[in-house]
Amino acid sequence: MTGLSWLFVERVLRLGVVLVTGIYVARLPGDTIFGHLNYATGFVGLFFALGSAGIDDILVRDPGEAPGEAQ
Repeated sequence: MTGLSWLFVERVLRLGVVLVTGIYVARLPGDTIFGHLNYATGFVGLFFALGSAGIDDILVRDPGEAPGEAQ
């Protein structure tokens, strides 16, 4: 198999595992607890996205500002 086909197989398997896990988690706790879980997951995703919004620019910019100094 080529590298591309291995990546495709890995992606399909990962999506399948996520689907089966999502179905299991959705059916097991019930409606109310699953709603609370989704609410908490949404907040974590929102704050993670907002928290990491500008970190890539800072990580690239800061080492380049002082080229003469050792890190």
